[in-house]
Amino acid sequence: MREIKIGGYYRHFKDGLYQVTAIAVHSETGEQMVVYQAQYGEEKTWVRPYEMFAGEVDHKKYPDVKQKYRFEEVEEPTEVNPMLVRFLDLETYRDKLELFQSWAGYEDENLFESIAASLDIGLAAGSTQDKYRQILNCLKTMEHFETDRFR
Repeated sequence: MREIKIGGYYRHFKDGLYQVTAIAVHSETGEQMVVYQAQYGEEKTWVRPYEMFAGEVDHKKYPDVKQKYRFEEVEEPTEVNPMLVRFLDLETYRDKLELFQSWAGYEDENLFESIAASLDIGLAAGSTQDKYRQILNCLKTMEHFETDRFR
């Protein structure tokens, strides 16, 4: 069985990025469990049996998945995407919407997850373009209700 590293970053085959925070032992069964935290959205903490976390994707159930393992180790995120900084620096939803619309066709899962987190929205599972559309719809709604009354 492959080794799971405490502090390591892993990408789930359905796209979420997680950091392993501990390897625990089930008090009743003695089974090893992986404790890991989402690096997006509400940053929830999860626990999963070690064998399942380290195991391979069921390619019969998920034939389109290219990833070998359910969770594959990735390098620790170190740099902030300049596109994200540009988005975060904008003050109005109208400006954010205009910039985001200019990124149509761009596919950067991490960028979209970070933007969703900055807007305090969760993204449903799906392709990168599905996530783009979810954020776009959210920005359109936020821009629609944005007001200058209190500025």
